[in-house]
Amino acid sequence: MNPRHHLGFSRGSAQLKRWPMAMACLLLMLSLVAGCRRGRMPEVVEGPKSPPGWEVRYNAAAALARRGSPHAVDERVKGILLEMLDEEQQMRNFRQEVQGRQVSDPASAALTVVTTLQALNELHRRQPNLDLSDFYPAIDKLMESPNLVVRTEAKKTKQLLARKD
Repeated sequence: MNPRHHLGFSRGSAQLKRWPMAMACLLLMLSLVAGCRRGRMPEVVEGPKSPPGWEVRYNAAAALARRGSPHAVDERVKGILLEMLDEEQQMRNFRQEVQGRQVSDPASAALTVVTTLQALNELHRRQPNLDLSDFYPAIDKLMESPNLVVRTEAKKTKQLLARKD
């Protein structure tokens, strides 16, 4: 899957023009964090992946949030966004083969979580009166993440959502 589509960027969007630099910075940070685990076999998070079509649902939900759609807080979309904020579920969804074994792909999982947090930030910026309190428990949990990038973005999101502009 093309990572640009995974992140929900359309071909002509202004975000796409900034995509290479932003992604380079994010991937560098994720690889630095992942590099701290050098020498250890990546962990395997057991359990089922999300139902088929999760990539499409994730892209649609993130796009609604990024565009400030009030439909982003509809029960179905909210459930998808909450699933996207579930680090363990993302570790089950994103797998890679290492030394002949299927293991979790922490960089892809973290990228999904971070882009979801950023989409919620944008939703709040565009629709400051929407009630996003259902996301607070998931964000609070991410503030305790072992992944520095996820933890930092969660703290930033919590601060931004606390502001009423």
